[in-house]
Amino acid sequence: MRQEKDQFGKILLDAIDEGMLLLLGENSRKAVYYHLEKDYSLERNEIPKKPEAFADGLKKIFGAGSAVIEKFVLVSFYSKLGLKFEEKKRYDFTDYIKNAKEKLGKGQDLSKRTSEKNSMSVHAGYRRSDEKLRFYFHPSSEKFMFYVQAI
Repeated sequence: MRQEKDQFGKILLDAIDEGMLLLLGENSRKAVYYHLEKDYSLERNEIPKKPEAFADGLKKIFGAGSAVIEKFVLVSFYSKLGLKFEEKKRYDFTDYIKNAKEKLGKGQDLSKRTSEKNSMSVHAGYRRSDEKLRFYFHPSSEKFMFYVQAI
């Protein structure tokens, strides 16, 4: 049971690292972890046990833009677990993590999943009243693109 939680947590941290690296780059990812630890007393290795604190920290750092990072992380996380990510109304970051645990059930061997490299193809949107920010990552070309669209 403990090993199962450790594997689940490792997969979550891998998805968080991957999502923030793709969106923010290495130096910004390090800065986010630094501020989470310094300002919110949340060390990187504690995130799987405190996903709500991670989401709250992201919201305080990035404001509404944190939703884009969360979605990138969640799509990657579900992909690494071999699950299909489906957006649900009124779900927050923590709800999606709990949902993934429930979908997997108990006794799942996650060791093979942690070593698998699952590709990620994500369309995450962030919307302000007058603009839309769209992010795309194409695994085959390993390129990440974003654009701002006025609406």
